[in-house]
Amino acid sequence: MKYQIAIPSYNRATILKKKTLPLLKRFNINNSDIYIFVETEEMKKEYQASGITTYRYVVTNTNGICEKRNFLETYYREQVGIDGYISIDDDIQDIFELSEDSKTVEPVKNIRNFFDRAFAETNARGYSIWGVSPLHNPFFMSHEKSTNLKYICGALNGRIVRRDRFEIHADVDHCEDFQFSMEYFLRDGGVMNYNHLGLKTKHFEKEGGICGSMGGLDNRKKNMEENCKYMEERYPGMATAIEKKFGWDLKLNWRFKG
Repeated sequence: MKYQIAIPSYNRATILKKKTLPLLKRFNINNSDIYIFVETEEMKKEYQASGITTYRYVVTNTNGICEKRNFLETYYREQVGIDGYISIDDDIQDIFELSEDSKTVEPVKNIRNFFDRAFAETNARGYSIWGVSPLHNPFFMSHEKSTNLKYICGALNGRIVRRDRFEIHADVDHCEDFQFSMEYFLRDGGVMNYNHLGLKTKHFEKEGGICGSMGGLDNRKKNMEENCKYMEERYPGMATAIEKKFGWDLKLNWRFKG
């Protein structure tokens, strides 16, 4: 299966250069397979001026993470010869793997084997999206794979382009990954979740990204509450809005059958 690495990024040239790009280099991912999706030509020039010059760029002319993720869905649907893509955020520090005894985690050494296996297994089951744990805490990880309705983290996931099925788009900036999880589940009948891999990243990074595009953390938290309640209303029986210490969040109903 032919797939590419897609990095949606907003005003984070320094973070991208420090975190995700070195990680992909450690995994021996070819630069020619990595595409950086930025909003404007000016932003592209800023990234290149910072020294990020040996990668492919795509200017999306979008506003916010929802529009950018929707752009990716349409962009790869139109790329002849590309079967899928892996979307990875620009601030991923590392990817950890659960030990055999499920007590500890350690950095993944060869991610390419997992990528290939995840795409092959997801395709064989007729599904179109796979994901990993958003956390690298062994307590929240397991060696069990799941295909029921569970959250596919937007920070790292793989998607198979199904040109014979209708295209899926989100309509919210925060919770867009929850919405994609639910919409893919409704369309395909399942989603693949690999719980033995977890991400090390800084959630609610204030520089660039979602916080930057929304004008700060306070605005993002307000948007979180509105969108979580909207998701609960739009997807009855699938999602429940819950308030946590860091703000509002969604809980998906893993028993939902569709």
